[in-house]
Amino acid sequence: MSPLPALALAPAAPPPAWPPIPPAYRAALDAGAQAKFELFERWIPFDAAGTLVDIGCGPGGVTARLAAARPACAVLGLDAHPEMVAQAAARHGGRPNLRFAEAEAGAALAGPQSLCLLSSVLHEVAAAAGLAAVERVLRSAAASLGRGGRLIVRDFVRPADAARPVRLRHARHDLVRGRSFADFAAAAPFPVRLDHCRIEPGAIRCDTDLEGAYEFVLRKDCGDAWAAELGQRYAFWSEADCRRLLREAGLRLLHLEAADDRWIVQQRLLGRVEIFDAGSGRALPVPATKLIAVAEKP
Repeated sequence: MSPLPALALAPAAPPPAWPPIPPAYRAALDAGAQAKFELFERWIPFDAAGTLVDIGCGPGGVTARLAAARPACAVLGLDAHPEMVAQAAARHGGRPNLRFAEAEAGAALAGPQSLCLLSSVLHEVAAAAGLAAVERVLRSAAASLGRGGRLIVRDFVRPADAARPVRLRHARHDLVRGRSFADFAAAAPFPVRLDHCRIEPGAIRCDTDLEGAYEFVLRKDCGDAWAAELGQRYAFWSEADCRRLLREAGLRLLHLEAADDRWIVQQRLLGRVEIFDAGSGRALPVPATKLIAVAEKP
């Protein structure tokens, strides 16, 4: 087994005042860990001397699965939130090939690494500092890879037809006080189109665009994390942005796929929310919500 990778961090800045992690948010990350790992596993190179880094590891469920699946590899889970790191270490820190550490996405790694994983991290980077910060994180991860090393990115993606006018019909039984689409449009720190709302039998209908509907659907069931999720922007990049930034980071794209999220459809839409084309009135499928990209260092 190769030694666990070192961190080459800049001098420490004063630590941010991190908010507590809502239990519902942590539980959602834990619940999705196995499905995420199965999505990534076929793209993970097997190298007896390799090092695998999970950047933005959260409570460590995916990282621990990496360590179990590649016992000859050194695995490092990084997260900027100290509570996440502490929980990950407490739950999964017993493996000899696994450790967790505090670090921001974009921290320099003393490579070379066989794999860097960025799962649902870049939209938070973009919310804090824009797409230029996403570019810096991708360049940093790419720079740490050895020849043939891979970068796997899984994150949200802007709908291909984001500006399309739509009607969002939200069943009244699913409404939460203070968290309607109108509430979201008023509170979001970025522009959300809202042309009109009207009460219908058993529902509220709002005229918006596909991007606004997409942003709302992805956060309407956030529970205690509603306020924190308002600061995120899920439609932070397009497939074209992803292709360009990976290329500019010096990587060769192996795979790029955008798809809807079956869990979101089942848990947040069916019988609760419908989206219709504003012109024809035709029901629309759920737009692609997630993107997975796999790139390799030549």
